[in-house]
Amino acid sequence: MLSTVADYTLYELETVAFQEELDLAGVDITFRGITKKCLPEMIRNQLPWQTVGFLPDQKVRVQMHRADFDEFIGIDDAQAQVILDWLIFNIEQIDHGPNDSVVIMHLTIDK
Repeated sequence: MLSTVADYTLYELETVAFQEELDLAGVDITFRGITKKCLPEMIRNQLPWQTVGFLPDQKVRVQMHRADFDEFIGIDDAQAQVILDWLIFNIEQIDHGPNDSVVIMHLTIDK
C-alpha cells in the first residue's frame, strides 16, 4: 500500500497522466460484460512451431489503470479471456505490484 505522502502524490500524478493517454488513444477492453479503456500495443503476428506445423499466434500487451483493472473481478482465473478490438484474447500474464497505478496484461490468441 501507499505508505507516504510522496508515494500517494506520485500515484496521483501517474494516474492523471495515464488518464490523459486513455482519453487520447484508449480502446475498449471487455471482461465478463464490464468494459473499460486500455492502451494496447500493436498486435504482433507470429507463426510458432506446433506439432502439426506452423500455426498463427497473435499477441498484444495492454496497459490499464489499476482502478479499472480492479473492477474485473475474477480476471486472475486460469481460463480468463477478454475482448479487445472485437477479438477474444486469452490472458497469458498479468504484471502489477501493490503500489502500481498501471497494470500490464499480456494477451494472446492461440489458433
